Amino acid sequence: MADQKLSIFGHWREPAHPGVIKLHDDLVAILSVIRDKYQSGIDAAFDNISRQIGFVVTTTLPVTIDVGPGGKLSALKMGADNLRGTIFEKGFMERLSPLANEQIASVTPGTYKLHLIWLGALKLRLPCEWCEPVHLAVSAQIRPASSAALFDFGPIEPAQWFDPGLMVSVEDAVLIQALDEVYPQLKLIERIGQIRAALRTRVGPHVLEPAHLQSKG
Repeated sequence: MADQKLSIFGHWREPAHPGVIKLHDDLVAILSVIRDKYQSGIDAAFDNISRQIGFVVTTTLPVTIDVGPGGKLSALKMGADNLRGTIFEKGFMERLSPLANEQIASVTPGTYKLHLIWLGALKLRLPCEWCEPVHLAVSAQIRPASSAALFDFGPIEPAQWFDPGLMVSVEDAVLIQALDEVYPQLKLIERIGQIRAALRTRVGPHVLEPAHLQSKG
């Protein structure tokens, strides 16, 4: 695993636990099947849903998949409660239901958290060209959301991966590494590192808390 690259998340330790290495290998195996057999359907589902809504909502989607004995995969499920029963669930489940017929003998039984990606659109959202310099949004309005939302190119999902103020969990770090290996054209770890570094240097603690009004004496 690319431990030096993963150190951008600030909490990576050596040596990696064998369970972490196994999780990485299992995620790579599952994501590779999804990429090789279902990526065109995933891209089409993202595109179709965006056309129905009228604009691009996201280029990634959290999902979970259960793996049974012998590496038997189940159908995907939405990875967040607010996505269940929505146009996203309907659009993706129609195209990805055949996953329930897949079997990957090397994968340990359990529940895996993944992200489906809209490959072409995400490649457009992650070019290195806009990483330097970073431009602040024209509006001076203070927003309580992730610092990534302060930039005029809009928030990137999953926002917690790109915000230097938020800790990336070990599970997410392993998933990012797996995605980077399965989709090397995205250069995901490199670009996450660039964006986090740019946000860290460009967004300073300009608003102090607690803020105190000037006393009238």
